[in-house]
Amino acid sequence: MASPVVLGHGRTLWARTPDKTAWTLTEATVYGDSTLVTIYERR
Repeated sequence: MASPVVLGHGRTLWARTPDKTAWTLTEATVYGDSTLVTIYERR
């Protein structure tokens, strides 16, 4: 589960991550008015 993230100026919330990986969105489904379920797979 992921929470929305606001990008821009301000305080850094997390340290830099040197081990980033690539992901691809494979599925997105909307439930009701405000729930979005997204499924990602590693490339």
